[in-house]
Amino acid sequence: MLRVTGAFWAFFDRQRSKPFGGSRRFHAQIEILEKRDTPASLYPQFAFGSPTNGAKPLSSAGPTGLTPAQIRHAYGFDQISFNNGAIAGDGSGMTIAIVDAYDNPKIASDLHQFNLAFGLPDSGFTKVNQTGGTNYPAVDAGWAGEIAMDVEWAHAMAPKANILLVEATDSSYENMFAAVAFAAKQPGVVAVSMSFGGSEYTGQKAFDSVFKTPAGHNGVTFIASSGDNGAPLCYPSSSPNVLSVGGPGLP
Repeated sequence: MLRVTGAFWAFFDRQRSKPFGGSRRFHAQIEILEKRDTPASLYPQFAFGSPTNGAKPLSSAGPTGLTPAQIRHAYGFDQISFNNGAIAGDGSGMTIAIVDAYDNPKIASDLHQFNLAFGLPDSGFTKVNQTGGTNYPAVDAGWAGEIAMDVEWAHAMAPKANILLVEATDSSYENMFAAVAFAAKQPGVVAVSMSFGGSEYTGQKAFDSVFKTPAGHNGVTFIASSGDNGAPLCYPSSSPNVLSVGGPGLP
């Protein structure tokens, strides 16, 4: 079964480390999309193995599972149009900002290969750090997988939209939300996808102001997953300024 969370977005759990401004310091964590009954953790639960312990490559010579075209149809994306059908709802002229932690150094080439595999057009893709520079954060294998999934499937849903990937220095809330604030201010951005999250906590409302359209900017929608395990909600999906998206399954 394939599970899709909104524009490929997010769950969190919290970690406590050093105090921050009198409150606890939290670290965002990536969403485990493979199984809803598996608690999220810092790294996706990929299975690693060697031929000696029985792990084998898949027999398929190409991609398996549902294709971008099938997902677009299942969610009705291929039925969206504007101006009485004169303009296709394919993201043309818009930018989707995606915020994740750490770096995936191969994301540009991976996105191109994804497009080749599924017959999708290449579109504008930009990767920056949380301040807009090109001195990227450290590489993290778990977050790299999340980045690839977020970028590729955002592109699959809106193949003509530009993609802006903003990589936070680490998974602390301070840096993740700094990356969100930077992303929202960029020209053409209409949505900010947040593939991270954590348990609700006292003082979380202090961050709610991050999820507002910047002054002088066209409207920005902030989107986060409601989580992997149902109730209770996680933050920032519980923020009144965020569109919370659940993860239905498709057979």
